Amino acid sequence: MKVMFVTEGIPSTQSVVHRVAYTKESLAKRGDQVSVLYGKETTVLGHRFQRASFLSTIRSLLAFGDLDALVVHRAADPFTAMIASIGRRHGIPVVFDLDDAIYLRWNILSAWARNLIRTSDAVTAGSHALVQYATRLNSNVHLVPSPVDTETFRPSILRQHNAVPTVGWMGDGRVHESNLKVIVEPLLQLALRVQFKLKLVSALGNPRILKAFQPLEKYIDVDYGPSEWMAINEIPNLMAEFDISLMPLLDTDFNRGKAGQKLLESMAMEIPVMASPVGENNYIVSHGDNGFLASNRDEWGRYLDILLASPELRPQMGKRGRRKVVDGYSRDVCFHLFTEALGTALHGVRKRGARARTA
Repeated sequence: MKVMFVTEGIPSTQSVVHRVAYTKESLAKRGDQVSVLYGKETTVLGHRFQRASFLSTIRSLLAFGDLDALVVHRAADPFTAMIASIGRRHGIPVVFDLDDAIYLRWNILSAWARNLIRTSDAVTAGSHALVQYATRLNSNVHLVPSPVDTETFRPSILRQHNAVPTVGWMGDGRVHESNLKVIVEPLLQLALRVQFKLKLVSALGNPRILKAFQPLEKYIDVDYGPSEWMAINEIPNLMAEFDISLMPLLDTDFNRGKAGQKLLESMAMEIPVMASPVGENNYIVSHGDNGFLASNRDEWGRYLDILLASPELRPQMGKRGRRKVVDGYSRDVCFHLFTEALGTALHGVRKRGARARTA
């Protein structure tokens, strides 16, 4: 089988590595021919966005002659929508894949998201909220979590039992400023009476994040992480000293669609987690078993206090967390779910072709 991916993502971003590059590797491993047409970074009205490149659309058209399936990952600009439409008219199965609520972005680069969801032969979505939305527009929607490489994200041999525990956060500081502010006050109140270290991987030099967390520096050691985005295989080493990993999220429509990737990667490293009970976090975290869910300032403080004071509880939760990731979110598991969705798209196109021939 010959499969082509068209994505808005660029190779250096983790989201592309997770959902596209991993799937490409698995398809190639079973003998399929796979190509990926990456996007590029651009700005719209001063905001940073990623988009499919014009060259991708041209190369897609040239490949239609012997293509067996087209997978569009997140790209929802008019050119990509046109390519998908032409592909379907040529009898090529089209799968639209999304791991964020891109249909909520009001810009030209995402304007055709609803159309692509509605017209694709199958939709693969990274969270229950995305599945729920897509099902309103398409009857063939599949939950396919973003895969976690459990060999890259594994219990760290570098981790030691720190005398002063480290509370960590991992994500893109360029886009999570508002979410991170959720934990500033609980951490500050905790730092007045409990000793711990805070490590962000990474603030990426965002001056507003540095300013928000600056009051903590009076009481504890704060590490803001590297100022540049690191390769995915370097991230686990940066997280190796985490004793607890946090994922705060504001309760917004966009955040409800998130796939919980950073939370899962922490759990794969046997790091106990704390998260806001928003969207997919509710399906990933079993409260009190592999982590805690915190709805407000008091709960963030209370459950963090429990984890900081319980060095025997943290590894127990961490082991249960990794087991959940291995069983439900590993590369093999997610690839199986993707191939099932791809199979339904292929079957649907064949049925449609058979009806046309007998009409």
